[in-house]
Amino acid sequence: MQPATGISPLVIVGSINVDLSFYTHSFPEPGETINGLSFSKAFGGKGANQAAMSGLLNANGATMIGKVASDSHGSECLSNLKNFNVNVTGSVLTADGESTGTACIQVDSMGENKIIVIPGANALLTPEDISSCESFIEAGSGLICQLEVPPNTVLSAMKVAAAADKKVYFNPSPCLPLDTIKELLENTTVCVVNQGELNVVSQKVTGNVDECVVAGRKLINTYGIRSVITTLGSEGSVYITKDDFVKCPPAAIEGEIVDCVGAGDCFLATVVYELEIGSEPLDAMVRANKMAGRSICGKGAMTSYNIGL
Repeated sequence: MQPATGISPLVIVGSINVDLSFYTHSFPEPGETINGLSFSKAFGGKGANQAAMSGLLNANGATMIGKVASDSHGSECLSNLKNFNVNVTGSVLTADGESTGTACIQVDSMGENKIIVIPGANALLTPEDISSCESFIEAGSGLICQLEVPPNTVLSAMKVAAAADKKVYFNPSPCLPLDTIKELLENTTVCVVNQGELNVVSQKVTGNVDECVVAGRKLINTYGIRSVITTLGSEGSVYITKDDFVKCPPAAIEGEIVDCVGAGDCFLATVVYELEIGSEPLDAMVRANKMAGRSICGKGAMTSYNIGL
């Protein structure tokens, strides 16, 4: 790992969830009841996952901006984030009369997953909440956003970052209709997507790297995005700019695949951290692919992030 000195905390605006994971040989068919293999309770949410990985990578930690409920799950989520070197004091707010976000995750014997998310307090994070947290964004290294909190709230955070001359790293996931996120894309510095998300936001169908480059450049030319990073599953990843692209091969899997939950968040946080400390795009993707590949060899999202650190 490169030295983490000199980089301010990355700031993550997004979701904070409790993950309830059910492990089984195969997924049940509609109306079918099956016996599972095991159950675990862990912590997640795309925002919290990305904050946890950012906190592990950076000696100066990360800052999470989000919202939880005043319930036991909320307090447990905050304690957990602190264990990952993530600041939550003054930046994670509390919603009364609502539950903390919850995800029900099914994982089969091949490591594939199906997820149902109850947003809870995440859906109550408002632009006014962002206004109360402006100082965290202004003091941070860069801003990471996704779409598990309301889009107008994400846009407010992006505008604060832009005014403070901070880069905005946007992961449009879960993907929403393009009309809903056009203004978000217009305020994005670097867009990080998987291939399916790229298809939606570019309105192109991609089947290979060359087609991904064309789709990525459409985003760059349409919205003024500086670069697009696309993950390609078993094909690795590609970094796309207006005039060039760099493809990175996949990392070798260093064990048995257990659970792919949170691997994309691990990749995103790592590639952003590496770019923020000045790594070349290829080197950033190499490390991000490696860390994401290691994370799928452990159960859960955050609980697998320290593998190989």
